[in-house]
Amino acid sequence: MRDLSVSETQIMREVWSRKEELTVPDLTDVIYKKYGKEHKPSTMRTFLGRLMEKGYISTYRIGRYSYVHAEVTERQYKEMLAQRQVQEWFGGSLYEFVSCFEETNEIPEEERMRLKEWIHEMDD
Repeated sequence: MRDLSVSETQIMREVWSRKEELTVPDLTDVIYKKYGKEHKPSTMRTFLGRLMEKGYISTYRIGRYSYVHAEVTERQYKEMLAQRQVQEWFGGSLYEFVSCFEETNEIPEEERMRLKEWIHEMDD
């Protein structure tokens, strides 16, 4: 998977957050209301075209409207991002990644407990 620009990320967040697929005009309206970005139809087509080229979405028409369908789930994208960051910045070491948070005491107790449970489950 290829990286997303800021605008592409905003579009994908809105696509992922909905149970039903959005029309392109509705998506344009949501982006304006939530992020304050007033994209012209041609600009939105450019963003959607890039997302299709990258394999994140497909579109289909029903009557006069085009609908946007996610081809990649939000979870798949987050997994790719996390794996890439761990690989690029921590030499593939998940321990090194997590230890950055430990050293700054930025892991809340509830998260610590969840991590301990997760590690314990892996041992079983």
